[in-house]
Amino acid sequence: MPRILFFEDESEVLETLTKFFSKSGFEVWGARTGTDALELADRYHPDIAILDVMLQHGPAGGDAMDGYEICRALRQSGFDRPIIFLTARTTEQDK
Repeated sequence: MPRILFFEDESEVLETLTKFFSKSGFEVWGARTGTDALELADRYHPDIAILDVMLQHGPAGGDAMDGYEICRALRQSGFDRPIIFLTARTTEQDK
């Protein structure tokens, strides 16, 4: 069963993503903080990480890591699986 790690600080978005992919046959973990995302990645070794680029409402749970920082930390820890970024940003530079 494919394994997905989601990092998304907005609880409603995270819940929607995890429910959808779970019902579609994926094993899914959701994290609202950077610390939780890194711990889940280390513990479960997901096949892919899907990371929110930026925190919308400030740090959930106390850490201020955004998706870019989590990506760097994952790569430094040896995570060599694909990483996809989610973002609401729409400028050409962000794309």
